[in-house]
Amino acid sequence: MAMLSDASLRHALEPAVVVMNAFRKASSWRAVHAAWAASKRRDRWCFIGLSVLFISLGVGCVWLNDRWLFGLALIFGVLGIWIFRCRVIDRHPLRHAYGQLDRYFGLNYRFRRYLMFRAQLQSEGIDLNTIDRVKRMLVIEAKLHESRRPKLDSVAGTVVSFVAGLLLALSTQEYLMKSGWTLLIFVICMVALYFYVLWKSIFPGHRHTEQELECFLTWHAEEFAFAKQN
Repeated sequence: MAMLSDASLRHALEPAVVVMNAFRKASSWRAVHAAWAASKRRDRWCFIGLSVLFISLGVGCVWLNDRWLFGLALIFGVLGIWIFRCRVIDRHPLRHAYGQLDRYFGLNYRFRRYLMFRAQLQSEGIDLNTIDRVKRMLVIEAKLHESRRPKLDSVAGTVVSFVAGLLLALSTQEYLMKSGWTLLIFVICMVALYFYVLWKSIFPGHRHTEQELECFLTWHAEEFAFAKQN
């Protein structure tokens, strides 16, 4: 009968630590920085200009109490987020080499992060058998994290409903409408939502990150399988 020890435990778990460290080094910040540097200067300036217009018109519509400026600011804000998402962070430097693959698999700078992740695993000597072992361990670990994670969906829904109800109530008060307070609250919520969407574009969430790691390991295993066949 085999004797288990601290050494056997370390031998079993250390590959998972290596994989997690490699995934952490392929961080979103590094991928976004690479995407920003690789994007066209025109797209970068479009995003910066639209963001400045969005904030400036948002402040201006409160200062002038002009609701038309509020709508115009909202349009510029949506365009700015679209430019940032589709023309900056979701464009791979090797887009022409990947072609259709980039459209279906490279969203949210996924190719950039995978290439960083793959290079780190190759430098650590992680092979196909190790990947299979790590995937089994990470599935269990993800379930444990899921069971301990607080459920915030209902809380977020309650907060959104409360804010929407408050805005609706304020909009019915004529003196508040004339004073511009309702418009100010709308602008504050709009600016907060703008930066929240930008943040979620970079950091989609913990659950998405777990699924992305599983995706990367699957791609790596498939690459190994293809290399063995050829």
